[in-house]
Amino acid sequence: ETDAEYGVAMSCCISNSYADKQSQLKSRAIDKALKAEKEKPQVFKLLLLGIGDSGKSTFTKQIQIIHLSGFSKADQERFRAVIRISILQGLRRIIEICQEQSLELVNSDQIIDLINKSELSLPTDMIDQIIDFWKLKTVRKIWNRRHKYNLLDNLAYFMDRIGSIFEDNYTPSDEDILHVRLKTTGIKEVPFKVQSNHFLIVDVGGQRTERRKWLHCFPDVTAVIYLASLDSYDLVLEEDGITNRMDESLELFSVVTASKWLRNCDWILFLNKVDILREKIARVPLSNKYTDYTGGPDLIAGISFIQAKYEKAYSGSKELRKIFITCALDTDQIAKIFDSCLLYTSPSPRDRQKS
Repeated sequence: ETDAEYGVAMSCCISNSYADKQSQLKSRAIDKALKAEKEKPQVFKLLLLGIGDSGKSTFTKQIQIIHLSGFSKADQERFRAVIRISILQGLRRIIEICQEQSLELVNSDQIIDLINKSELSLPTDMIDQIIDFWKLKTVRKIWNRRHKYNLLDNLAYFMDRIGSIFEDNYTPSDEDILHVRLKTTGIKEVPFKVQSNHFLIVDVGGQRTERRKWLHCFPDVTAVIYLASLDSYDLVLEEDGITNRMDESLELFSVVTASKWLRNCDWILFLNKVDILREKIARVPLSNKYTDYTGGPDLIAGISFIQAKYEKAYSGSKELRKIFITCALDTDQIAKIFDSCLLYTSPSPRDRQKS
């Protein structure tokens, strides 16, 4: 054997040895990745859908109270400012409505001037003036027709507590924070754990401009919770001021339940805001919207009628898992209902695809 032949043979051996070593390293890396994937905790992904102001964000806040540590000090400070702004904006809007309709108000210019100068703090004498203003017959008349002007129902809750809300040491309670209405923009994810099970709540904005982002949330969804407001039959969309909110919600429910991306998911329907419907149905007849409704102010009849409409609109390939009548502000009720929801969800999207 010549030196040249020996050199070639040695080179081949070294090359083969290097290739074998690289192959072993690659195999170990794959085995390690597979093991890590196997040991990775299974996550139950729950997607919240519904039009704007249906209660999705309130439900998400309830999960934070029930299964996490509640709200941080930074959260409380942020919500304190939001609550104060909500009160001032609500009062300003009522005054604007009165002016648009040429309704006489006592000291309205003075109230607006005080509100504009408030900078989130109000002196005691001004609070007394605002409370007197809130009690005016003209203001009560506007408030009783708030559905017509899309005034938020939470204003009454905060007005009942306006004295403490504007105190320097005010810290919002969980109940106060639950009453805050904020539009969800983008995608909010809330991971949490129940016993040994890992969950991920995904809350997406319900306004029309936000819905184009929904598709990004559809992969690996375990179950969809669709929230619909029972009280929305006399309200219009904030986006266009024309479209009836319940019509929009029913149409959206029909469209998303038919989506091929969500055909393997379990669907759960929350007919929300039963507390508002209870008060409203006697004041604003459901028959104003639906002439075929004959149940009058009876709450159960009203719920059954609306529920039937959603059942008819459902277009999913699987049976609608469960329908709950909810008040998203009621922490005890939501805790019990959410526990029930966990019983109605299948193990995982991968398992469902195999079956």
